[in-house]
Amino acid sequence: MKKFTLIVMLVALIVLPIAAQDTTTDTTTDTTTPSNAVTAFFVACADRAVLNFTGEMLVNFDIYYQVFNAAGGLGTPLTNLRRVPVSGTFAVSDQVTYNDGAQLLAATFGSARVIVARETDSSRIDFDFTIDD
Repeated sequence: MKKFTLIVMLVALIVLPIAAQDTTTDTTTDTTTPSNAVTAFFVACADRAVLNFTGEMLVNFDIYYQVFNAAGGLGTPLTNLRRVPVSGTFAVSDQVTYNDGAQLLAATFGSARVIVARETDSSRIDFDFTIDD
C-alpha cells in the first residue's frame, strides 16, 4: 500500500505542473510606438562649434541646441538656442560661431545641451541630453 501511495504522489507531482502550464495563456503583445532618436557628435573649437546629428525624427519635432563654456551644459552660453530642422531618417551637420567673438580657452571643456522638441515650441521637450568636448 505504501508503494501505491508513493506512485500516486509521484504521478501527481509530474502531471499537475504540466496541467497547470497547459492552462496558462500569454496575453501580452509586443507593440512599439514610434519615437524620436538622436545621436550627436560634438567638437568645440576656440571660436566655433560643430555638431553632427543622426537619427530618426517624427513629424513636427526638431533638434535644438546651445553651446556652453563648461562641461555638463553649465557655465556661460556661447551661442543662442539654435534650431536644426530634421525629418524622418537624417544625418546633418551644423556649425555655429560663438556670440560676440567669445572664445573657448585651450584645454577647457565646452558642452552642448541638445533638445528634441516640437518644431514650433522649443519648450515642449520630448527629451534632452548634454555632450561634452
